[in-house]
Amino acid sequence: MMRYLGNTFAKLQYREFSSVSEKVTGTKIVGYCFTGVFFCGGYVLAGLISPPVSKQVQETEEMVIKKLERLGKHKSNLEALMKE
Repeated sequence: MMRYLGNTFAKLQYREFSSVSEKVTGTKIVGYCFTGVFFCGGYVLAGLISPPVSKQVQETEEMVIKKLERLGKHKSNLEALMKE
């Protein structure tokens, strides 16, 4: 009697395996979609909140140009002193 119940139970589990597998697969796909949506949303939000890199690069370039101009002035002053 136990052997019969065990075999019957095993067959029922086997029959339901395909539908359970489909449900698990569907759940995984939905989970991946939610993860992707939240990742993209976070990426966009971080891009909106963080300061733009181009502004920092522009400020750095302006600072370098000013230093080069000062260096040119110092060089011309030094050349003028050397000629005297």
